[in-house]
Amino acid sequence: MVRLKSEVSGGSSRMKFNYHSLKRYVDWQGSIEELCDLLNRIGLEVEELSGPGEGREDLVVGEVLEVGPHPNADRLTLCQVSIGTGPPKQIVCGATNHRQGSRVVVVQPGQSLPGDFKIEEREVRGVKSQGMMCSEKELGLGDDHEGIIILPQEATPGERALEYLTNIELSVTPNRPDCLGWIGLARDIAASQGLDYRVPETPFPENAKEEIPIILDDPEGCPRYLGRIVRGVKIGASPKWLQDELRHIGLSPINNVVDVTNFVLMECGQPLHAFDLKKLSGLEIHARRAHAGETFVGLNDETYTLAADHLVIADAEKPVALAGVMGGANSEVTEQTTDLLIECAYFNPSRVRRASSANNLSTDSSFRFERGVDPTNLERVIDRCVGLIIDLAGGEATSGIIEAKSEKHLPKQPTITLRTERVNTRIGCSIPKGTQIDLLNRLGCEVEETEKGVLSVKVPGFRPDLEREIDLVEEVARQYGYDAIPSLPPGFATGVGETHATCALERAIRSFLIDRGWVETKSFSFSSPDHADKLGLSGDHPLRHGVAIQNPITADTTMLRTNLTANLLSNLSRNVNYGERDLRIFETGRVYLKDFENLLDCERDVIGLAWLGSSEKHWSAPDRPYDFFDAKGTGEAILRELGIESFQLAKEPREFFHPGQAAQWVGPEGQTLGIVGRVHPKVTEAFDLPSDPLVVEFDVEAIASLVEFDSIQVEPPSPFPAIRRDLSLTVPVETTANNLLDLIHQSETPYLEEVTLFDRYLGEQIGEGNQSLGFRVTYRSNEKTLTDEEIKPIHQDLLKSLNEQLGATQRGM
Repeated sequence: MVRLKSEVSGGSSRMKFNYHSLKRYVDWQGSIEELCDLLNRIGLEVEELSGPGEGREDLVVGEVLEVGPHPNADRLTLCQVSIGTGPPKQIVCGATNHRQGSRVVVVQPGQSLPGDFKIEEREVRGVKSQGMMCSEKELGLGDDHEGIIILPQEATPGERALEYLTNIELSVTPNRPDCLGWIGLARDIAASQGLDYRVPETPFPENAKEEIPIILDDPEGCPRYLGRIVRGVKIGASPKWLQDELRHIGLSPINNVVDVTNFVLMECGQPLHAFDLKKLSGLEIHARRAHAGETFVGLNDETYTLAADHLVIADAEKPVALAGVMGGANSEVTEQTTDLLIECAYFNPSRVRRASSANNLSTDSSFRFERGVDPTNLERVIDRCVGLIIDLAGGEATSGIIEAKSEKHLPKQPTITLRTERVNTRIGCSIPKGTQIDLLNRLGCEVEETEKGVLSVKVPGFRPDLEREIDLVEEVARQYGYDAIPSLPPGFATGVGETHATCALERAIRSFLIDRGWVETKSFSFSSPDHADKLGLSGDHPLRHGVAIQNPITADTTMLRTNLTANLLSNLSRNVNYGERDLRIFETGRVYLKDFENLLDCERDVIGLAWLGSSEKHWSAPDRPYDFFDAKGTGEAILRELGIESFQLAKEPREFFHPGQAAQWVGPEGQTLGIVGRVHPKVTEAFDLPSDPLVVEFDVEAIASLVEFDSIQVEPPSPFPAIRRDLSLTVPVETTANNLLDLIHQSETPYLEEVTLFDRYLGEQIGEGNQSLGFRVTYRSNEKTLTDEEIKPIHQDLLKSLNEQLGATQRGM
């Protein structure tokens, strides 16, 4: 929340540190190369090394013993510089930022600078110079050539300067927020090597107690908030050591107070913020939800319009910070500031993520809050910050920390049961119980053996990623060292795997559709309540209540999808925006439903199809918009391709379908195999589509239960011609076309290949309460050419069967 360089440029998943600075926190004695190798081995990937480069061990630390004027040049100085061995070197220097006692980087005669510039002992304006004290530009580290590099005072003359000039950048995975601070990084290195690490403290005196009210109006968003008041500070430039620490990691110094908050953020991994106390109206702090449409001006001078679920820190009148993301310009620390309120808080990661995403504002603070900071470490962090501020900016701290806390909304520190034998089984080697306990203790866990071979492990607050036994198994393996685990051949027999029925079914349907020119799409399994709104689902509709995601990536991905229809319609809309008009797409995937009866979540494999626009253009026929029968016919062709002939067509009351053009396929045991329908016009409008699309969804598991994959055989097409006959049948209106089709398919009529409905007629000529249905029946033999004489009695028997069982009569007879 402090004004970081990255608050304008965006937060980074990388963590940068100076090699020598890290050694203040851990007793590391190895080389830079050895440290990088260790970090990679324990899962902290080294992305980049920046410095003078390999092979620059020749750069040494020098101590300036004397600084005197050059006898022949007013702008040059004559320095005596110790490099730890031998007599001091006499070096002529043109910079002015060095003093007696300064630690500098020395290049000796015979060595080179970047660009093959060789340093030789030579005379400069009549005086011998035995080397060079280097600037950043001369070593290729930056553009600064106004002054030479001044190293920390703890640098020892004669040691390698490379250690002070090398910065390391790590790529930190989202599950390791504890390594987004130098202390956390040092702790992990120490744990893997059995070293000690240090947590710096800066004691300070406290004056009379002074408090301001802190009200947690939104305890779910901010369950813990700490504040400290510091009065009488003097704002100015930071000392050189602090400026150098920030520049090492790419941050620009601002002033002593803001620089301290930035430094402590990088040191501890915990963001802080400094308010100008006199700019807070009413001298009170509220952690509350923003009012819908409320505006906020950040430290970057940009104005943001906030939503009702955004968390803000406010005084009695206005927001003064977008919680966890950025401070406000209306409470900024400036040169006129004398009194401070220092904030150190725990904010709900999901709430910070939503606010950061909605406002397109990513900062180093939001990056850490989104992944989870340690709510048990706030007191130490705020005291470290206040101590450094008093050291560098003066002032006096009032007595005690001001705190507001909602215990029930804070993350709990879990206690996990770990079986030591389980560790060995999963890792594949034998790690003694004592070693396992020692490794976990080094990581900050509290370990107690409750029974033989069973450990009770209390997880520290800085490791929110440790939730289950398998997480602890991984930590033991990581710290023990993957390279220490012996390589063994696989301990299991291999064999020919079996394809699961649902996989085989999806493959068969996918091939069927792709062969016919369909385009397959793939969507994320995430969804949002907005999809349910677009589909017009009622508040109690089962498809509205999906499985919630604990830590959604964005506000648009808060739940797992309950259907494929919304994904298909979104994909149609996206393609229409790209200029496509006639589309046939399909998707295979999984949907996730709430089983309220059994209080469990369930998963279903689904295949969805969608049509939009007109059939494929051809010179021989005019364009024809896709209709319900295209969808129905394709769906039934898929079922029959799989060998399923026994199914019924029934009404489908789903809210996102047109009420007159929707149906479901029902299996022999009453199970729903799939649904088909034209999308409701209101849903079409919600997805911004030019016409009402058609959708089919199949339940893969329901279909798989009816398919005998071994019985599916591909037969070559018959080489003999077909004979077609039309049936124009009069039946009662309550008799559906599907009733007639089922009876025809079940009749075992010889040579029957296909039956299709081509006409439906209602009118006075066929009598009230009746309807006329026209079917085209195709007969074909695989062995011979059929004749009319052979087909005539077969066709008459079929008509007789329909008349006897359903009362169907041939029109005109």
